[in-house]
Amino acid sequence: DRSVFNSSKDNDMDRLHRQLSEAREAQTVKEQEQSSLLKKLECENRDIREEFTVRMMEKNSKIVALEQTLAAQEQVVGNMSSEMDQLQNGMEKVSVQRRAEIEEMSQELMDRTS
Repeated sequence: DRSVFNSSKDNDMDRLHRQLSEAREAQTVKEQEQSSLLKKLECENRDIREEFTVRMMEKNSKIVALEQTLAAQEQVVGNMSSEMDQLQNGMEKVSVQRRAEIEEMSQELMDRTS
């Protein structure tokens, strides 16, 4: 009986050692899979961050270029407005001079006809 008990006990111990060994192997495999997945996700995250940084730099460059273009256009509009004011003032002066000349000529005409 004792030998049967010891044999059974030995068998149980062997079975438990195998199960423990299998559990450790399974745990190691899971840890390796998790580690591999983590590395993959970290790599993807880094790639996405790099792409995001590049896109942000491109967008910022585009914004700066647009701001510069806008400033240049505003300056052109300001210059054109000044030129229009100068032209309008010049035309008003010419118009006043022409009226004065016409008035003078009308007066001379009236003086000669009377």
